[in-house]
Amino acid sequence: MKLVLFLLLIVSLAAIGAQTIKTRSLLLGETAIIHSAILNEYRKLLIYLPKQYNEAKPNKSRYPVIYLLDGGAHFARVVDAIKQLREVNKAFPPLMVVAIVNTDRARDLTPSNYLLGPNKEPISDFKTSGGGEQFADFIEKELVPYIHALYPADTHKTLMGHSLGGLAVVNILLKHPLFFDAYVAIDPSMWWDDWKLLPEIRDALKQKSFNGKVLFVGIANTMPQGTDIKDVRKDISPETNHIRSVLEFADILEHSPSTGLKWSYRYYENHDHGSVTAKAAYDALEFLFVT
Repeated sequence: MKLVLFLLLIVSLAAIGAQTIKTRSLLLGETAIIHSAILNEYRKLLIYLPKQYNEAKPNKSRYPVIYLLDGGAHFARVVDAIKQLREVNKAFPPLMVVAIVNTDRARDLTPSNYLLGPNKEPISDFKTSGGGEQFADFIEKELVPYIHALYPADTHKTLMGHSLGGLAVVNILLKHPLFFDAYVAIDPSMWWDDWKLLPEIRDALKQKSFNGKVLFVGIANTMPQGTDIKDVRKDISPETNHIRSVLEFADILEHSPSTGLKWSYRYYENHDHGSVTAKAAYDALEFLFVT
């Protein structure tokens, strides 16, 4: 009888696509597959549940959720940051992570189709760009209800992204501020489409209420060697386009009227665009859930 029940369990898990994820031999979580009618495709999720949920039986607790963009790249880093914070600060709450694995990154994480030159042709690496609104609809109307139906998620939601993922975070905050409670944009690609979002952000911070919303921005050191922040603000070369756009975003936040948005940004002098994610995720989570 026990053998039959065990085999039924294995079959059931296989049927729903559940499996474990291991990184460096540490059990991190499980995978799930969701079909999106909005995107017309299946999407893979990496899901981390706090050990408190797995240890308590029955467990009726519900947990704040971090929705993570570029999930395949950053899932382990963010889970590790959560575990470290839980170890060093008992006030830090247990959290869930739902990491969205990419299918078409350029499409999902960009708010507009970036066209260049007199013929207005798309950038070669971003020909499918501009699907950010559809992706936002997928998150709001399909992903979040799916997670709330099947997992111990409470109503507090954070959206976190790096690079183009950070751009998507800022775009969703700008256009759909009620989607999430907190937003984390790590070295966001604010240069996208000739800095298109920046004037929109400036106007929105004058006209909209962001009462109760929280934003953390991490800024990596992407300056040419030998350049400092003061110099880079005056520069117009393509090499500094990224950091100048993020610094301009920070300036807009600093000089905008109070709209109820609680925000913080940090500059990471010793981290470049690739290495900044782990440190910024740690600081962001500490800012959101401890300070």
